[in-house]
Amino acid sequence: MGILQHKTDFELMELIKVSNKDAFNTLYDRFFKRLYYFTIKRTANNLTEAEDIVHDVFLKLWECRFKIENENISSFLYQCTINTLLNRVKKLKTRDAFYTKLALSYPKEENPIDHQILEDELKAKFDEAINLIPPKTREVFKLRYNAEMSYKEIAITQGVSIETVRGQIKKGLKTMRKHLRIFFMLYFF
Repeated sequence: MGILQHKTDFELMELIKVSNKDAFNTLYDRFFKRLYYFTIKRTANNLTEAEDIVHDVFLKLWECRFKIENENISSFLYQCTINTLLNRVKKLKTRDAFYTKLALSYPKEENPIDHQILEDELKAKFDEAINLIPPKTREVFKLRYNAEMSYKEIAITQGVSIETVRGQIKKGLKTMRKHLRIFFMLYFF
């Protein structure tokens, strides 16, 4: 991989287009910190959110590697980061609207017993959803959200690539959303 560090962004992108993971990792190492600090400033210093956004950008780069015109990969990565930030803002606005609606639909005078029952049911459903995730994916998922490890730390710990970690997290979240969506619809609407 040392020889790849001397390659230009253009040359690395050409190698990435033929699925060269070492070239991808070199480009990742070259741009991660720059994109991370760029993103931190735009996420109100939310380090986890900034890291997730940058990982999403590199995931998109890998997924779209065959389609990318690589005249200026730096511009592509920054533009992709900006677009990802804007998409997150849209999602947050939608999520905030959902939570507002949820709060308004919840009874004003809570019965502590009802609240505890609902909390226990939610925990049970959450545990049930986690158990639906395949074992390897579940382990990665728990490292990310329980141990709060970064994608790179998980990849090193598990002896897999960062792309594998991203894919497993994505798979785990999809399963969780699908399973918990039904619970939320039944209880809150």
